[in-house]
Amino acid sequence: MSTVVAIHWNSDSLQYVVARGGRVETYSTVAMPEGSGPVAIGKKLAEELSHQVSGRVKTIVALARNSLEWQHLALPPCPTDELPDLVRLQSDRELSATGEDDVGFDYLPLSGDEHNAYQVLTVAIATAQIERIRQVCREANLTVDRIVPLAAGWPALASQAGLIHRTESQVFVAPLASEATLWATRAHNAVLFRQFQYPSTDEHGTQAGAIGNELRRSLLSLSQNDGFANPQVTIIGSQASPAGELAQLLDAQVEPAVQAVNIDEQIKSLAGMANAPPPLFALAGLAFDEAAGHSPPVDLLNPRRRPKAAINYRTYALAGIAAALLLLTLGWGGYRNLNAPLEMAAEDRAALDLLEESSEELAEYERKATAVRKWLEESPNLLAHLQHLSRSVRPSELDADDFSFERDLVVEKFNLDKRRLVIDAVARNSRAVQPLEMRLRRANYSPERGKSGPSKKDDYPWKFQSIIEIDAESDQAASELAATEPAASDAGEPPAEATQATEETTPSEETPS
Repeated sequence: MSTVVAIHWNSDSLQYVVARGGRVETYSTVAMPEGSGPVAIGKKLAEELSHQVSGRVKTIVALARNSLEWQHLALPPCPTDELPDLVRLQSDRELSATGEDDVGFDYLPLSGDEHNAYQVLTVAIATAQIERIRQVCREANLTVDRIVPLAAGWPALASQAGLIHRTESQVFVAPLASEATLWATRAHNAVLFRQFQYPSTDEHGTQAGAIGNELRRSLLSLSQNDGFANPQVTIIGSQASPAGELAQLLDAQVEPAVQAVNIDEQIKSLAGMANAPPPLFALAGLAFDEAAGHSPPVDLLNPRRRPKAAINYRTYALAGIAAALLLLTLGWGGYRNLNAPLEMAAEDRAALDLLEESSEELAEYERKATAVRKWLEESPNLLAHLQHLSRSVRPSELDADDFSFERDLVVEKFNLDKRRLVIDAVARNSRAVQPLEMRLRRANYSPERGKSGPSKKDDYPWKFQSIIEIDAESDQAASELAATEPAASDAGEPPAEATQATEETTPSEETPS
């Protein structure tokens, strides 16, 4: 059962509602010193919630009208999936704060489709304000999940109370102390959403006049839409702030019938909030919607974006296969191109007398062939030498009966730089080094002693280097061994390791270095 905390603060007070499982657990309004900063607000909120919530909670921050930038846009018809980009483009021109990477900006489509012009409400907040909200929540040990207009809580409450009908045109007004929220629905969809301020709240007549003027203007605008006729007007109040008298005053000013509804009498879970100020009811509506898994109409942290295109996995699979085939073709072509200069140089030299006009092309091929030959001369056959050296490193096979434990060694690294091969190895003791050098010399190598000394390995406490300059004779011996070894194995001859192991157990090889 998820816990939702809905928070709203202004210059002199902090208000919050804690809801769990579709009912209000607690709520409060806390006075704050004038000009309190994010740290002070966050610490006060943490103090208030310390005994109310525990564990992971969903946090909604609701902002008043004066903290947001609202704009109504008229846009041309376009496909639904292109509307987010069109709204963003137009808002960048008309709004001063549109957030970064779409965070801090969202919109609510009110009307329009692919064939009719769109009417869109955009809401934006400055990036600095978002960072201030996050700082407050960090100080209160909360993670903000949504930033929404406070006015969005009233439609949520009306829906919870069953006041919004799916087949009727309706207009709702939620008056507060200094401002009011007005929205209209048709077939359960919002077609108008406004928030406005009135000069004074001391007298119902002045408040009713401001609301009546805005109500007449909205009804006139709505009457131009097809299907929006004879709307039902509802004034939302509470037991602490009843709207009956205001509804009577408005009923005399506008043509449609006006009725008043106390929202805390319509929703049982609000029964304990009879004396709560109106903004707390809007917070409760936002918390109820979040607990029920419903997204708010405007969310500045999770705005509407262009829908992701469906991924055609079959197309990507075929493209991957085609790319693999292309790479194989290029690889084969590269291999062939490596040997082609030699072949083409020989052919061009034979036809040089007949193709004098192509001498420049032949010279280019000759240059490439020379580079290949130089590369082949400077680089030994690495695989052949590794195969050849593997027969000379250990005195015999590990499972041989005559395996010499004292002369055992392990090669840690081969480092080949052109024709200079450096072997880094560790041994049981220093007496294993000289037998290794003797085995290497019998394999047509000329090893030189490199760095040696104690190692950090317990089983092999002696480390050393053996440096080999690979000459033509060593190259030839390694290549001949690589070419003849498969034939020897097929003929049933004993492997070279067995013979070598027998030869390397002579006492002369055990002389310490």
